[in-house]
Amino acid sequence: MISVIMPSYNSEKTIGNCIKALQLQSIKNYEVVDKEGSTAYISQKFEIIVVDDGSIDKTVDIVKSFKNVKFFKRQHKGPASARNFGARMARGNILLFTDSDCEPEENWIAEMAAPFSDKIVVGVSGTYRTRQKEIIARFAQYEIEERHAKMAGMKSIDFIGTFSAGYRKDIFEKFGGFDESFSTSAGEDPELSFRIAESGYRIISQGSKLFQTSSEKPKAERKDFGTLTAPKMVFAPKAIVYHTHPNTLMKYLRQKYRNARWRYRVYQKREKTLKKGHSYTPKSAFLEIFFAGLFFSSALSDVVRWIIFQKMPPFSWIVIYQIIPTIAILFLSLPLLIHIFKRDILVGFWAFVIILFRAFATGFGVFRGFADDVFRRLKK
Repeated sequence: MISVIMPSYNSEKTIGNCIKALQLQSIKNYEVVDKEGSTAYISQKFEIIVVDDGSIDKTVDIVKSFKNVKFFKRQHKGPASARNFGARMARGNILLFTDSDCEPEENWIAEMAAPFSDKIVVGVSGTYRTRQKEIIARFAQYEIEERHAKMAGMKSIDFIGTFSAGYRKDIFEKFGGFDESFSTSAGEDPELSFRIAESGYRIISQGSKLFQTSSEKPKAERKDFGTLTAPKMVFAPKAIVYHTHPNTLMKYLRQKYRNARWRYRVYQKREKTLKKGHSYTPKSAFLEIFFAGLFFSSALSDVVRWIIFQKMPPFSWIVIYQIIPTIAILFLSLPLLIHIFKRDILVGFWAFVIILFRAFATGFGVFRGFADDVFRRLKK
């Protein structure tokens, strides 16, 4: 059985469409099964679980208006806590997660569940689409598409976002679920997939069971269970959910700032992933942050220089610390620019500006994450 889990928090504008989409899935949820030619019973293929995280709008009333939805209301503790609670209440051996502002396509459950037929698959990620027409929203979609196109060509991945995520329940429980110290939705989802990827676990598949192997277990004991096979997480490009992206530059930059702030904490916890890189964020993104910091610190010093001495910096200074970093940021984003220009020339021209602002917003977010860490250490 499959359990679809969705946290909600003040989601009155979107959650109804999400539940409708789940109830219109192509996979037949209920069917009459004739057991041994005599007794008929109802077989349920999937269940929908909504865990409300303390909404104060009409979210609860909207969810309760739907039939065949398991609903739980809790105090506000964040989406990680809500998802973990939903997993504990789930009856399925496969857990699928989506968000209340997503609308899964009708074949989403089928596409997410299909990879689990391979017993070494422990996690699955789907992908995004959008129906929005605004330039910023289109840019955000192309940005995701470019990264997901690379993931689609990988044999395994280590980054799974909860907009479209799937895990075997026993593996999810073994790793403790999502880290509830993340009080907002900005890092708890990849932290779990990074944790699984870093673990060094190897899985023995036999029937429906998955066994952890370790150096402490004697080889003879391990041999009894079958062939040792490394577990993997995979990308399902046809498992699509429609999502509403930020549609103004300020909303987009705030999202990048917030993501970078919390991602700093993720990388602190998962240093191994930071060092080797991962399947979603290219290593060039870290260089973009460096060049953005170089540009900003130089520009700030120029302002201070002007205020105190009423002097502009020499042109060579501007070239080295401002013009070159700008060119470097755009050069590092060349694959994204090419991807966008092939699909949308108008957004392609705007992308030059958006990419520069994105680098600055991300840099500020990283700095805020660093400051948060310093304050946490001082409080101890």
